[in-house]
Amino acid sequence: MKFLNSNTVFFRKNKLTMAFIFALGSVSLLACTPDNEVTGSLDQNEFIDRVSERGVFDDWDVNDDNQLSEDEWSQHDEYNLIYESWDQDGDGQLSENEFHEGLYRHYDGNNSGDIEEKEWNEAKNAGWMDI
Repeated sequence: MKFLNSNTVFFRKNKLTMAFIFALGSVSLLACTPDNEVTGSLDQNEFIDRVSERGVFDDWDVNDDNQLSEDEWSQHDEYNLIYESWDQDGDGQLSENEFHEGLYRHYDGNNSGDIEEKEWNEAKNAGWMDI
């Protein structure tokens, strides 16, 4: 009988430890959630924050002039067709702001003004986010 009791105590301690670890993990998960307002979607600022954190613009800006030239952009074939539509001031360069806004509009497929979970996952799968 003593053996059974020690196993029961051991199991209860482990169960409590596991619950504590799960609770800590949940807090960490919430901290990493891209939706700051917990609305189930990302507004433009939340999306741009995540893209900025990822450093995509900096990765693409090979000469570090804070502009994406058509040459820098053309290294990413899948986005060549949309370069001009993202260049809002028509100067032939994409500023970081133009890049982020264009990317946001690109992934807001239903034009709701928010990035829903499906759209967020599409952006992640395309390599824009690394979380």
